[in-house]
Amino acid sequence: MTPIRKILNMIKSLTADTKSIAYTVLTLGLFFCAIMIWNGSEENAPRFKKAAFFCCVGIGLLAISPSLISWIKSSLAFVQVVQF
Repeated sequence: MTPIRKILNMIKSLTADTKSIAYTVLTLGLFFCAIMIWNGSEENAPRFKKAAFFCCVGIGLLAISPSLISWIKSSLAFVQVVQF
């Protein structure tokens, strides 16, 4: 196995680990916000609602990130082919 292949495998494993950690953190954050909205004080509920919204957006972006990245790559390849 070449050193470049080893580096590529390490990067792939790191991104997979980072993605799973991000899913875990965002899901725990969403559960915490839901508990604090349900059982917290009324004056802090809007803050936790906003945080829960951003947790949902983060989970959604993580879910669609592979297709989003491939779409961006194909768009950039198209721009390079056209060469204005």
